[in-house]
Amino acid sequence: MISLEVVALSPYAREWAADLARRRGARRFRDHSGRGIELGEWQPSDWAALVAMYGSSDGARHGTGLPPLSMERRAVWLEQLLSRGPNVVARVSGRIVGHAALVAYDRGDSHELVVLVHSDYRGAGIGGALVDSLLRLARRDSVDRIWLTFDPANRAAAALFQQKGFRPAPDGGPESIAALSWGVHVWTLALSDESRNRSAALKRALSTLASASRIRLRAFVNAVRLVMIPLVCALVIAVASEDPRGRTLALALAVASLGFGVVVHGRAIVLGRPGREHEPNDSPMSTGEWLAKLR
Repeated sequence: MISLEVVALSPYAREWAADLARRRGARRFRDHSGRGIELGEWQPSDWAALVAMYGSSDGARHGTGLPPLSMERRAVWLEQLLSRGPNVVARVSGRIVGHAALVAYDRGDSHELVVLVHSDYRGAGIGGALVDSLLRLARRDSVDRIWLTFDPANRAAAALFQQKGFRPAPDGGPESIAALSWGVHVWTLALSDESRNRSAALKRALSTLASASRIRLRAFVNAVRLVMIPLVCALVIAVASEDPRGRTLALALAVASLGFGVVVHGRAIVLGRPGREHEPNDSPMSTGEWLAKLR
């Protein structure tokens, strides 16, 4: 009998375990053409399939001349992508048809986003899914600043990156200066700003919820105060009465009194907004007009 230790050390077992872990972490969806797509982090076993994809896809090259056309230079360039940040690939029936990478620069202070989809699979939502997966990994790894380049004539890329939160690099910055020399558009995304915006939105939501809760509580207290006298009398009668019918009538009166108060302040209790009695008066009356109205 083969021992479990031998099975565990077998390269086939390790390969099977690695493939199982990759598949568990993968995300599956159908693109706009109905094809089943699997998204997941790059694995060393994907090297040959990645090289084949870049070799078979037509020239989806940046204005900077990337990816290189030479096979040797393309392999060196691809090694740089795979070694300097997270990478995500899109698979169809085991074949890689899309790739996105974050390439660290300035000791990790900024990352360039590179994304390419095989020419046979473009326009089907795979590029957007790759960018979404890569941004999730960037947030996981606490990446702060991301930038990317694309051809000004590529309107589809501009629409995609704008939807994901990227904006043109500010004038005078290093990216905008580089863009002028390369003849490309350079856009940036600050995930720290995104986090601050989410935090501010959460604080506003919590503040609104707390304010609505205070208004509801105050309105309920006011409803009880409005019917305090009949409510207290009815409760006293219900406690003191020895007749079951009298006790029932007293409790019904208490419930009706409380219900009346709740109806009067119902808007504030239900909606969490001040009732009309709390709204500002657009045409305040003078004291004389108020006294005349009382008469």
